[in-house]
Amino acid sequence: MGNESCSSSNLQDRLDDELWQRMEVGTLRALPCDLRLDQASILHEKKKKMIDFCSNDYLGLARSTRQWSIVDEMYREHMKYSHADVIVEDDYVENGSQRNYYLKEPLLGATGSRLLSGDTVLAHEIEAYLARLHNRESSLLFNSGYDANMALLSCLPNLKTDFVVMDELCHNSLQMGIRMARGYTQQSTKSHIGGLFKFRHNSIESLKEVIENCQRRCNKSSHIFIVVESVYSMEGDVAPLTDILSLASTMKNLNVIVDEAHGLGVYGGSNPSDMFLNEENGDTRSIDCQKQKCKYGGMGVIAALGLEQHPSLLCSIHTFGKAAGCHGAVVCMKQHVKTYFVNYARPFIYSTSLDPHSLICIQASYQYFISEKGNCDRFKLFHLVRIFRGSYVARMRQHASHFKCKYNLFPSPSPIQSVLIPGNEKCKRISKELNKLGFGVYPIRAPTVPARKERIRIIIHVYNTEEDILNLVTHLVSILTIEESKLYRSKL
Repeated sequence: MGNESCSSSNLQDRLDDELWQRMEVGTLRALPCDLRLDQASILHEKKKKMIDFCSNDYLGLARSTRQWSIVDEMYREHMKYSHADVIVEDDYVENGSQRNYYLKEPLLGATGSRLLSGDTVLAHEIEAYLARLHNRESSLLFNSGYDANMALLSCLPNLKTDFVVMDELCHNSLQMGIRMARGYTQQSTKSHIGGLFKFRHNSIESLKEVIENCQRRCNKSSHIFIVVESVYSMEGDVAPLTDILSLASTMKNLNVIVDEAHGLGVYGGSNPSDMFLNEENGDTRSIDCQKQKCKYGGMGVIAALGLEQHPSLLCSIHTFGKAAGCHGAVVCMKQHVKTYFVNYARPFIYSTSLDPHSLICIQASYQYFISEKGNCDRFKLFHLVRIFRGSYVARMRQHASHFKCKYNLFPSPSPIQSVLIPGNEKCKRISKELNKLGFGVYPIRAPTVPARKERIRIIIHVYNTEEDILNLVTHLVSILTIEESKLYRSKL
């Protein structure tokens, strides 16, 4: 018993030491409601009163009563036709309660993985529907974008001979997927010629250099996988997918994988111009829903650029936890790649599949994306993005003489906007001041982003008002001005 107690104590000491180290440098994470129950409820009430500038619910589907009603109606209709068969009636009856029946198909959960009891006609129908909308041969559903990325990159490359060339700012799920891949090692050896290599963010020149370096080490069985995001979650900028795919097509055995987590729903064939900044001429467009006529809006950056059938595009990952307002993800690809995933992608094979209600939510979100309402909301969303950028730049110019530190706005055309505020403590302090004023923003600190690249990330949503955005900009610039004056006085 003494040894067990000592072992437990030593482990606790080690964990406490590591957490303390994070606390000392200001990188300790905590859940927003990680408090006593009474404190958590107070905090929750405060958060409800804040104006949301932090969630990924770009188009408001997660909180839309209209969307909720549509999903509810679709789900009831599905239940009516799919769950009429009763297996058995429960013989246990409580006083005053309704009779209980066990149906042939599940109402709530999926009951198992897709390879066992969790496969359904509904899942196959939705996969076919999504493949058609994304103009691809086939698709495969996953429980989350993280699961999809882990599955894809853990089973496709064999890093003994293959090379993964990844943008340096790719999401953690993509990087963790690589670490699970066959043959992964931190350093190349004689038996491991392949591996993971990174190129400078959105730099075609750097990408080409890294690929050429990999090609010098390739053997006859080697493949190179280029991994990028269409819209980067911390920077908000858009990848140069046309150039990346063009480069890949000039070289042998190169395949491109694109994570569309933040592109789905936001971009598509109806608004390709919104992928580019055009601030010199100002925002001259008015909100005119009639201008948006493309049938398949919202399918992402790949669709906006017309690259769905590009021969170098191996697959794309579309996550539903952002603009789609629900849960899950789909990987779109050719049929032979899907068959390979079904046989080798462990997160798919060993996970309980999505439940019927989640599948209906996904279907309803895509119906919204391609609707006239979806096109109108996207047009409004980017109108608000331009208002934010224009007003922030104008305000900062007015106060330029007050600032020695440049609180630069990142060059993002997307709803993901960030203001550079170097230093974890400073970033957290300014964020808290905005929270007190009723603006729901969060500091993005190291190690999530590189040191001295800390920022306050501001997400623009279709349900934010112009007044909300202008007030946020006014208060943010005012807080930054005060912060600068304090810094100036401290140096006197």
